[in-house]
Amino acid sequence: MSAAENYFVRTSLSNGVFTPTRTLWHSGNLVKQSSTTDTSFGSLMVNGAHGIGGQVIGTDTELDNYIVGGKYITPASGLTNLPPGWAQGRHTLDVTGGANYTTQTLHGVTTNAKNYATRTYNGLAWTDWIVIPGLSVTNTWSAKQTFIGDQDFTTVHSINTTGNWFFGSYYQSNQYGMRIEYNINAGGSPQPTKIQAMSGGVATDAIVITLAGRITHPQFTQLGDVAPAIKMKKVTGTSPSAVNGSSNAAHGLTVAKIIGVQPLIDATTSKFGPGTTTPTREYRVDVIGANIVMTFGPSTSNTLFSLPVTYLVTYEE
Repeated sequence: MSAAENYFVRTSLSNGVFTPTRTLWHSGNLVKQSSTTDTSFGSLMVNGAHGIGGQVIGTDTELDNYIVGGKYITPASGLTNLPPGWAQGRHTLDVTGGANYTTQTLHGVTTNAKNYATRTYNGLAWTDWIVIPGLSVTNTWSAKQTFIGDQDFTTVHSINTTGNWFFGSYYQSNQYGMRIEYNINAGGSPQPTKIQAMSGGVATDAIVITLAGRITHPQFTQLGDVAPAIKMKKVTGTSPSAVNGSSNAAHGLTVAKIIGVQPLIDATTSKFGPGTTTPTREYRVDVIGANIVMTFGPSTSNTLFSLPVTYLVTYEE
């Protein structure tokens, strides 16, 4: 039967009861998609629609407008909101989600080959593109990840071609933690690598590794639980010029912190320490005020007079 050009059908069951009347679609009332990306409920798919894995040739040059799930090939030119630095050209664009929860993944095809980028949309604004370049392409990397648990930790990895490269883990917005700094100056030449401690947002060098492989530890070092935290300093001076004479060498340290002084008199081909059993090399060393004081004995040989002296000073924190 029909009414207003509608067609209806029902069937009789074995118990003699008819099923509910249903309307048959025809060319006059068939509901089709208005476009290949139309998501209206109940619409019959049209030729070229996404379906399961179908590809759509996009005509919209504004990438922000692709919020309907599907696979697209972008126009070849005029694209707006490409990832920074990407050239115009056809790209493949995978879109998942819907109008309020959308993820885009963009792949370079004719240009930006071997690169891809991703971003998300929350119904209000798009995030920045996260660009993941291929390893065979010269690129700049940047990433930051925050782990929220009982505390707030941030892992940062940022690289520039003419600046400082950082990788580290921080607590409380980069205030406390450790980081590794790879330095490249403005001219592009490499500099020493530094392992730095962060405290109150201030970085302090803990270990510095030079390009020649030398390792320096600028801070105090403690070996053992009850050992003092120490540093060493080289102080130079000149030996006394006469028997029973003395000479001074300024140490530039706090006297109370000095816990050891090792002296050597440089006689060109030999170096002499205090000769307590050899009267001709007899001398003593004291720390008096701001100076390290060397004093010769009554029998000290004149071959040690007015020679260069090196003091290795150990001092504690």
